[in-house]
Amino acid sequence: MRLEHSKKAHAVAVAVLPLAGTGVALLLARGWGVGPLELGLFCLMYSLSMVGITVGFHRCFAHGSFEAHPWVRAALAICGSMACQGPLIYWVANHRIHHRFTDAPGDPHSPYFHGTTPLGKLRGLWHAHLGWTYSHEIPDTVTYARDLLRSASTRELSRLYFVWLVLGLALPALLGGLFTLSLQGALRGLLWGGFVRIFVAYQVSLAIGSIAHSHGNRPFRIRGQSANSALLALPTFGEGWHQNHHAFPYSGVFGLQWWQVDPGAIVLRGLAALGWVWNIKVPPASAIAARSAAPEESWGSEPSPAERAARAAASHPQSPQ
Repeated sequence: MRLEHSKKAHAVAVAVLPLAGTGVALLLARGWGVGPLELGLFCLMYSLSMVGITVGFHRCFAHGSFEAHPWVRAALAICGSMACQGPLIYWVANHRIHHRFTDAPGDPHSPYFHGTTPLGKLRGLWHAHLGWTYSHEIPDTVTYARDLLRSASTRELSRLYFVWLVLGLALPALLGGLFTLSLQGALRGLLWGGFVRIFVAYQVSLAIGSIAHSHGNRPFRIRGQSANSALLALPTFGEGWHQNHHAFPYSGVFGLQWWQVDPGAIVLRGLAALGWVWNIKVPPASAIAARSAAPEESWGSEPSPAERAARAAASHPQSPQ
């Protein structure tokens, strides 16, 4: 019951407080204007948040799309937590449930459970975009994020979620104050690098569950109604190529065609060039060309190779020496 109350309080707070902060920022901008400080801190913190979500929470932790040094995984987890979308392990469990039950009963944020009438479709969009954050069931992390629970460092990073959330507000405020040597600069940094950034990043991320499951291009013949949305691709750092992801969820690259710009994949390849990440998974060209249902679609909720090996070792204990 306490977790349920905490989930609902978090959902309301993340929906309301950044919106209120954005309103204050716009009101103050009428007198202060919006200059390089506000735009620079917004872009910096927005980029860190979106890289943390798409490269960290999503591609790294939810789907194991690449391998990375522990400090890189920790940095991605912290940046993703600053996006205020919930603790790492909770986020991953929710996402893996979404893959296992895409647009079917059990999916926490499908837009297809409220009928086909215009009002039903509108209710479905509202649920898929924001309503689900308040009403969904607490995910079973033991079932859907067991691999993450086994890592002490990952558990600690997830447990410190609110520390990273506060850091995401304090950092732009500190930078704004240092750049201007004023409290006004700190306030401007807090508003634009903190609240405005959270509001925009949260809304475009939620649009993947609503818009990219109801409108867009569907080149692959797969289960569910996920779709590619070119309009969402840039602001979500590649998440807009959403049907590509559902067709090949293990892939570290979401933009599967040369013209499908995927900023998250660009960041990932940059990290690989530095030697900080490796073994980036990409589907073979033949599978992309086939455009057929991918058996890996529910990948992520299944046991990892390491987990299967551990189970096999446990079922065949060594005989005493």
